[in-house]
Amino acid sequence: MRWLVPLLKLLYSPFLAAVCLAAGTAAWFFISLGLGLGGRLGLMITLPGLFFGLTVVQVVWSARVLLLPRPAQTDEFEPPAKSLAGLVKLTRRIAGERRLPAPDVIRLSPDDVAYVYEDDRNRKVLVVGAVALGIFSQPQFASVIAHELGHFAGGDTRTSRRGYRWSLMMGVLDFEFDRNPWAAANPLVWLVRGYHLLYRWALAANSRVQEYRADRCSVEHAGKREAAVTLILFEAIEKLPWARLSAIADAAVQLSIPVDRIFTEQAKRAAEITPADWQEACARALRSKTRPFDTHPALRDRLRAIGVSRKKALELASQLDHSGPKARDLVTGWDSIEHWLTATLLEQHRERWEAKQEAAAIILGRPAVGR
Repeated sequence: MRWLVPLLKLLYSPFLAAVCLAAGTAAWFFISLGLGLGGRLGLMITLPGLFFGLTVVQVVWSARVLLLPRPAQTDEFEPPAKSLAGLVKLTRRIAGERRLPAPDVIRLSPDDVAYVYEDDRNRKVLVVGAVALGIFSQPQFASVIAHELGHFAGGDTRTSRRGYRWSLMMGVLDFEFDRNPWAAANPLVWLVRGYHLLYRWALAANSRVQEYRADRCSVEHAGKREAAVTLILFEAIEKLPWARLSAIADAAVQLSIPVDRIFTEQAKRAAEITPADWQEACARALRSKTRPFDTHPALRDRLRAIGVSRKKALELASQLDHSGPKARDLVTGWDSIEHWLTATLLEQHRERWEAKQEAAAIILGRPAVGR
């Protein structure tokens, strides 16, 4: 599967060139024939030519994204170096012990657990989500870091960076097809969309392989139990509405509840969850199945890959331990940083909420509220 993604990427340019050549030739043929015949019949023959010509225009117009700079990650925050000294020390220790590449840059984000990428300067960037800092213990957090560094070692970030613009162009081209219903009349459009579908399927399948490999890095560093507990904790908490971060943020925005340390609030709620509720949430998470276009395997498949059965997972869920040093203790001045990250997260949710309110007002013909 790993070879299929770069192959499809390599063939995409010649494939589109062939499509444009075929569409352009068909457009010239039908338009020339229609103009030659004239009258109503000529007009009817000209129309297919216009459809084929439109496809060429859409492909060329979509290619403009290949020249655009990669947008900056506006929700990422890079605190002063002294604030991340503990986090940098832990990351370098894990990289040294496991012989994994260390990141060149470490940033914080108000959302997600953690992710990695390579920027346009080829720097390896590790982004740690405040979610992970808020609810994970340091051993659990170390498992997360080992997982992310495993992506660097596997070359996943380099592959992702190289394919970013082509994936973006596919999305833009599909959007152009969707916004123009006449595009569906061109069989070449369906050929292009089929190619896109195959590429996304291969990309998702390859991404799942990368996740399994990165999970093995977590097991090698933290042990099977700690790696499994980390996976269970994050997946299970998403099944508990009163402890899910997005639900807390939505409630704060919609009900105008003042919250200035949302990640501490989530950690507090997580600590109050009973073993029975953790087990039930874990059981619900284990029922989810991996679908063909999922970039991450379902929890049960990830646990099975590291040798943890469903029975063992439920047992671990009932024994989740929230004691011990917290991951947030690795960040100096966490309180002030958390205030900033909380404000950023709530602003994102506020913008989405206001957009929904405006859309509902337009549909129902009522004045929007909240402005």
